[in-house]
Amino acid sequence: MSVKDSSGELILKYLKEDESKAFDLLFRKYFHKLFLFARKHLRDDHLAEDLLMDVILSFWEKREKLITIDNIDAFLYRSVKNKIADHYRKKVLLTEPIEEAISSLSACDSTDAYTQLKETRDAYLQGIGQLSEQRRRVFELRRHEHLSVSEVAERLDISPKTVENHMTAALNFLRQHLKKIGIASFFLFLLK
Repeated sequence: MSVKDSSGELILKYLKEDESKAFDLLFRKYFHKLFLFARKHLRDDHLAEDLLMDVILSFWEKREKLITIDNIDAFLYRSVKNKIADHYRKKVLLTEPIEEAISSLSACDSTDAYTQLKETRDAYLQGIGQLSEQRRRVFELRRHEHLSVSEVAERLDISPKTVENHMTAALNFLRQHLKKIGIASFFLFLLK
């Protein structure tokens, strides 16, 4: 039995006995290498750390169901890989700004679609105008200038968590704003 296998088996043993040592060992053994793996794919330390904490906490919360795992190493790497894939799936929906969609549609003959997208753009800009100055600045730096969370935090001298909170609040507000004024739900995917 290798050292690698023995620590995985030791974690499983501790999990079966429901000892708090299991969490400590799990964290010490896996956090750093899973963090490096996540950071390599995400290129954002804060995002990698948040994602990894979610994976480890999720594992810990479901530990009674996961006692039958044969290979904790493989399970955790697969969990991190799935979280990264989820992150990029969500991010893909955010990458086409309304301005780009309008310019691509303006080349088409579809006047109705162009008009509807222009109305959506106007409502979107109106919603952005209703955000507080700090929230609007965070939103614009993230979405229009495509800065990372850490870059926005550094530029505005705020914490990365504050950046994330501003983004969440701004997106929720904009979704509600567009729904309230009757923008077709098809366009709301741009704000997920």
